[in-house]
Amino acid sequence: MKEYDIIVIGTGGGTKLVTPPSKIGYKIAVIEKENPGGTCLNRGCIPSKMLIYPAEILSLTKHSEKFQISFPKKPEVDFKTLIERISKTVDDESASILPAYDKNPNITYISGTASFISDKVITVNGEQLTAERIFIASGARPAIPDIPGLAGTPFMTSRETLRRTDLPKSMIVIGGGFIALELGFAYSSFGSEVTFLVRNRMLKNEDKDIVDEFERIFTKEHNVL
Repeated sequence: MKEYDIIVIGTGGGTKLVTPPSKIGYKIAVIEKENPGGTCLNRGCIPSKMLIYPAEILSLTKHSEKFQISFPKKPEVDFKTLIERISKTVDDESASILPAYDKNPNITYISGTASFISDKVITVNGEQLTAERIFIASGARPAIPDIPGLAGTPFMTSRETLRRTDLPKSMIVIGGGFIALELGFAYSSFGSEVTFLVRNRMLKNEDKDIVDEFERIFTKEHNVL
């Protein structure tokens, strides 16, 4: 059994728990089952904003004539190249994390899935590790709703929408949260025919006055049912 001062499960938010204590001599084990960097870097805020910003630029061109700006032809996106650029940027950044860990003798990086045997012992790849402090920073994953027939129907979560290189002709977005709305907006701006299915109201956790104004503007250009 290998002993450490600290074990961190996850390299998203868990990254902040690794370097500072390692610099004062603590032995750290870092466990990650996917690419280093966690949800934000690999399949969340960073790639999504890299997708949404070009969509916003393209969306603004629809209103350019209001400001006496015209284009010889309708602007369009090279969707495949855009996704490839986003993916490469994210993958390169993720790949830069391990060399930094490798240079630090107090950090041991382990690729695998952690399982608890007891409150201070975990197993990874058949090997047991122990530490006085074990931090679980494994993040979250998209929730799949229990919809009849969904299991036999091809569908995407936010994760897949950030990696697919073909732009669908049409898509249905189920949900009215910010992730559903921003990704649906992006695909709509790029040319997909997008329909939003919202159970009650969009952005239901936000201030009502803000949501009312958002709905007024958003529904002018998007099909919300």
